[in-house]
Amino acid sequence: DANIGSLQAITVYAYDADGELLSNVSVSITRTLANGGTTSWTVLTNANGLATLNVTVLGGEAEFIAYDGALSSNAININGLLP
Repeated sequence: DANIGSLQAITVYAYDADGELLSNVSVSITRTLANGGTTSWTVLTNANGLATLNVTVLGGEAEFIAYDGALSSNAININGLLP
């Protein structure tokens, strides 16, 4: 849970098939709202394989999933609450 209007950092590590961190790869992060609306962003991993996206928390529930080609992450759910 987070306050509506606050910033939330979504962080993703990208790994190759051998479990090694991948630097400088594009990762797509998609937010799906409870009403079905979606927004997607593309972020680039740094030298340590980490990509970070700062999003503004909206009201209600939102699910975030990261994609790298056909691979996807576990979902992260954020519930926007009034402060």
